[in-house]
Amino acid sequence: MQIYINRDGQQFGPFTLEQVNDALAAGQLLATDLAFYEGLQQWVPLSQVQGVILPGAPAQEAIPAQLVSAGTGAETEPATAYDPAADVSDAAKAGDKQKYILYGGIGLGVVIVGFLLWHFVLSEPTIPPIDKPNKGEANKATPPPTPEPEPLYKEEDLPKDVTFQNVRDIFVAKCADCHKKDSKTTDLDLGTIEGVQAAINAGSVVAKMQPMKSDLVTRIELSEEDDDVMPPKGKGKGPLTDEEKKIIYAWVYQGAKTE
Repeated sequence: MQIYINRDGQQFGPFTLEQVNDALAAGQLLATDLAFYEGLQQWVPLSQVQGVILPGAPAQEAIPAQLVSAGTGAETEPATAYDPAADVSDAAKAGDKQKYILYGGIGLGVVIVGFLLWHFVLSEPTIPPIDKPNKGEANKATPPPTPEPEPLYKEEDLPKDVTFQNVRDIFVAKCADCHKKDSKTTDLDLGTIEGVQAAINAGSVVAKMQPMKSDLVTRIELSEEDDDVMPPKGKGKGPLTDEEKKIIYAWVYQGAKTE
């Protein structure tokens, strides 16, 4: 079995199983190195290759050869008289038999050598490629996708046909004191139509038809004790009512129209 080794995208080999075990014992190979040999579909950790002896692991005991018994209790055939002619004939037959064995052994050896040349030289196994990690990203795990947030309201619980004027009245009454044109504390202008349209164009403040991805909805739905809630506690004309929150949510959900 010819074993190929891959470490950090670099390929080595092929090696015999004995060479691999010697390299493991010497610390030149690691149990976590990837290995491939003909018959596998993909690279596997070296520790999973059958016959590999890891440092510190007990070596497998060799299976003893079976002893061939001559048998017991067989009756001994009676001795026959010595016949010189028969002895010569037997010797000739034995010589012919040895020739056949010799020629057969030579032929078998030629077949075996030819097979080994074809197997290890001419039929190089197809090794599947392995992605080499970018520098600094070898141990960087891919984060799972962020799940979509659950809607705050069911569609049937939202007010129907919300107009921009409904929303603008809320902005002017409870948001425009801080979020106004030429404000020194914020770039968000909710006091003018142009400012609201700019917030919509930004995409993150007001995401059309996606209220759960809109910063505006996220901030107004925070607890009144949260430092990031809008409007801030103690400022303006008080917090938004539940009905006002639903109007803004429905407006974003229905496309955030300004006409």
